[in-house]
Amino acid sequence: SGGVINAVMKSGTNEFHGSAWAFHRGGSSLFQTADWLTHDYPPLKRWQYGATLGGPIIRDKLFFFVSYEGVWEDQESRTPYLFFTPEAIGRAQGSAAQYFAQYGAAYPVPTYDFVDLNGDGTTDAGKYVWNGTNHYRGNIVGAKIDWIVSQKDRLAVRWLYNTYKNYWDFANVPGYVKEVPYSYHTGGITWLHLFSPTMYNELRLGYNRAYFYWPRVAPEVPSLGGYTVFSDGVHAVGDWLNMPQGGVLNTYQLVEVLNFQKGNHSIKVGGELRYPNSDIVFDAIVSGAYNFYSSLDWLYNYGAYYLWFGADPPDPPANNPYILGDASGTWTKGNTHRKWATIEGGVFAQDDW
Repeated sequence: SGGVINAVMKSGTNEFHGSAWAFHRGGSSLFQTADWLTHDYPPLKRWQYGATLGGPIIRDKLFFFVSYEGVWEDQESRTPYLFFTPEAIGRAQGSAAQYFAQYGAAYPVPTYDFVDLNGDGTTDAGKYVWNGTNHYRGNIVGAKIDWIVSQKDRLAVRWLYNTYKNYWDFANVPGYVKEVPYSYHTGGITWLHLFSPTMYNELRLGYNRAYFYWPRVAPEVPSLGGYTVFSDGVHAVGDWLNMPQGGVLNTYQLVEVLNFQKGNHSIKVGGELRYPNSDIVFDAIVSGAYNFYSSLDWLYNYGAYYLWFGADPPDPPANNPYILGDASGTWTKGNTHRKWATIEGGVFAQDDW
């Protein structure tokens, strides 16, 4: 079943008060469990820390409250993958030779479990334990102002900003770092008005903004072999085919609630309007994606059996729109913006006794 969660920020008072705290988890094996595959103890290091401060701006009238929280975490990930041997790379042709000429300096050298992929008596690949330690960095900043306008009116303004990103050494393009950042803004204004000792009204305006953009690592390199590995197990080359992508999601909110007491009945009536909208960019396969029967088909330039890319093909003939256009005609980049907006609303009545 669904639910509604209301988060409440602290308010300042006539006295200055604050807090500070920190949490640390070390990387010692004393606090870790062994990796099920490598039997190593990949360390997880985490720092989490924060502080708050609140107090008066104008005594008995205007107050502030601010907060900060930071998170710093490294979680090691060690995964054995098949990579080409230096001897196999030396035999590379075509686009594979171009790739290794530009990116080969950071390509890992296998150390064990060597394999002959095509049965010609030479080793083509071997395993290397890739350290894909995930680094997480996050920051949350909050602020709130409370204003006692009169005996019957109070205003509160709040704002919360949350930003974080994950990043790690990217095995698809060795020597490059994959980053996945996010950021969020949440804010609002609340007006409380007291009609009588048994009746008050609450009006809230709210806003939330989510933003993310995940760039493509080495955009000049297409996706070769799949997301992680070729069909024969050798690690794939090039960023994921669904990159880059990003977007902005906004939500505007208006809430009205009337609260009053009638005898032993505590009654609430009100409603809410929301206007969410988004603009998402999804440039999937913008650099092209190639599927091969084996990794050696790419290494030796034997050709792919399947190619896909994100583009609008040439228009079909005007007299027959049901057949394909001329493949030798003009291809254009597809419009990948996906915009969406709606209005949501609801009313409610509640009686507790």
